[in-house]
Amino acid sequence: MIQYAYWNARQISARAVESPSGPVQINVPLRDPLLPDPEATLPALSRVRTPGTQSWDAQGVDGGDIFHDISGKRGVVVIGGMLDVADAQAWVAAAQRLGWPIIGDPATNVPVAAAGTGLGGARAEILFTALYQHESEASQALLDALEPDVILRVGRLPVSKSVVRWMKQSHAAMILIDNAGLREDETMSARILIDAHASGVRAWGEALAHAAHVQLSAAPPTWQAVWQRMDTLVNDVLAHSSLVNTLHHSSASVALTESVREGSNIVLANSNAIRHVDRYAPRRAGITYMANRGLNGIDGMISTACGVACTRPDVPTYFLTGDLGFFHDMNGLEVAARYHLPLTVVVLNNNGGGIFAFLQQARLNDDEFGALFQTPLTMDIRSVASVYRAEYSHPTTLDELRHALRHNTREQGLRIVEVSSTISDDVHVMQTVCADIALACTRLIHDHATHPDCQVKE
Repeated sequence: MIQYAYWNARQISARAVESPSGPVQINVPLRDPLLPDPEATLPALSRVRTPGTQSWDAQGVDGGDIFHDISGKRGVVVIGGMLDVADAQAWVAAAQRLGWPIIGDPATNVPVAAAGTGLGGARAEILFTALYQHESEASQALLDALEPDVILRVGRLPVSKSVVRWMKQSHAAMILIDNAGLREDETMSARILIDAHASGVRAWGEALAHAAHVQLSAAPPTWQAVWQRMDTLVNDVLAHSSLVNTLHHSSASVALTESVREGSNIVLANSNAIRHVDRYAPRRAGITYMANRGLNGIDGMISTACGVACTRPDVPTYFLTGDLGFFHDMNGLEVAARYHLPLTVVVLNNNGGGIFAFLQQARLNDDEFGALFQTPLTMDIRSVASVYRAEYSHPTTLDELRHALRHNTREQGLRIVEVSSTISDDVHVMQTVCADIALACTRLIHDHATHPDCQVKE
């Protein structure tokens, strides 16, 4: 925390003297897990050394020296923030040229652009979560096999905490392409920071993919193969899990991404909604993801979905949200109802803030957890649908949900689909899936030791 505060102060100081110079607001984050510790003592404050970073303010795109340094290396592209599909396609093409896997959560549209390419990294979130939850010699062997020479970060940090942890613990050289000019190197590990807000991140992806002025060699084919093998392993586990036959919020999120027709927009709320899709949904082309990210990402989410439906009225728009996010901007539904927008709201109703059940707050007693974090609403969503003249459905099986998503009885208009579950259901799903992935990883390492021709790493 002290190291982060020092890094933040250094960034703020640099920004204050840039042109135009002036005062800069300082935001001080609170350290996770946001639980009281009456016995805690403050550490002595002293100057903390932070890694040296070479900053490059790029007005145009050349990158010859950087491109030369990464040529032939084993690398990974990690993308965060919010990108449109064209931006993501540029970086997928760059990853293909480099022979690198690519990791990006739904808000980056990497899962859309990378569909059908065979690039590894599709299952990085749940894979790293499983490896860190079930530490063993096998999990460490796989983490070693997935250790890159270079991590090329684009934009903000990804949604996944396990991917961020993997980046922080990696010894790889980190290159950060900053698309906002904000020096957002929260991991404090970038050796090269490229300020690309003038040229844009798409231009850098296109330069890597297509530039003829520099020779770029791809990584050894075995590097991509390791990541592809791990994606296959995770996919096999998911195919035999409750995600394919039992209705809960995790499976409902997957069903949404699989059931909507091509061209649809999917707007994702924060907390569990975007994480369920990031964790379990397959890569799929022909859709567009959107999300609001940030400290106040819960604000105005229904209104955001209405805005998307307004600007793209010829295709359906779906909004996946929890019940708290739904309640927070509920009056935004009036816009959808009044203007007959093609909007379907899928409400994952677990009567409160389900994300906290995955965090350390869950160890509190029931009274404290409920009052401070779950904050149950006991909301009657059918009645809400009636108030806003919305078509309402409440499927109780996966097949019923898929039918509700695929068969719209209105060409235009507001629909609300409620999916009920409990907070503990999704925690159990993740724990079970992670345990099964860890077991499959142990078997893979055992098979490799028994049969050396079964390649796990180079």
